[in-house]
Amino acid sequence: KLANALTDLTLKETGNDTTINDITPNSVSFKTVTLEEASATFSNMALADIDVITGASDIKISEFNIKAGESSNIYVKELKVSKSTGTLPVNNTTISEFKLWKGNTVVKSMSSANISDEAITFTDLNEEIPANESARYYVTASFVKDSSQDGKTVQFAITAAVIEDIDGKTVSNTTGLPLVSNRLISLVNT
Repeated sequence: KLANALTDLTLKETGNDTTINDITPNSVSFKTVTLEEASATFSNMALADIDVITGASDIKISEFNIKAGESSNIYVKELKVSKSTGTLPVNNTTISEFKLWKGNTVVKSMSSANISDEAITFTDLNEEIPANESARYYVTASFVKDSSQDGKTVQFAITAAVIEDIDGKTVSNTTGLPLVSNRLISLVNT
C-alpha cells in the first residue's frame, strides 16, 4: 500500500533510468465501444417462370445473394433447399441431382439419394464472404425423364442455413429466410 505516491513510488524511463517526476495525464478515459455481431442477409434475384422438358439438366431453380454484415467475414457451412409449393413430388424419382453454383463454378453437387422430406441440404461447405460484401449463388436441378410428370409444377425455397463467423461461432443474426424463389417451374413432355 502506498501512503504517498510522490515519496513512496519512483518511476524511471526504460533505457536511460531518468527519474520521471511529472506524470501526465493523471487519469485515463475511454470512448464507448459498440460491438456488432456477425450477420448475413439473404435476398432473391429475379427469375421468370419457366417450362421445362422432363429429363432436362441443370435448370436454375433459385438465384440469390448472401451479404455479410460489416463486422466480420462469414462462412456458409450448409444450405437447405426445400420444395415450397407445387404438384411435383420432390424425390429420387423426379429429380436426379441438385447443384449449388457460384458464378460458373459448381460449389457442391448432391445426388437425389440425399433428398429427405422434399428437401436437399448442401453440407460440408466453406464459402467465405468478406465483411460488407455480397456473393451471388444459384441452385440447379436435373429432372428425371418421366412422361407421367407432364403438367406438374414446383417452386423451391432456401429454408435454412448454417453460417459461422471468423471465430467459428454460429451466426444467429440471419435475415431473409425462408427465401422463396420467384420461379415457378412447369414440367412438359417432349
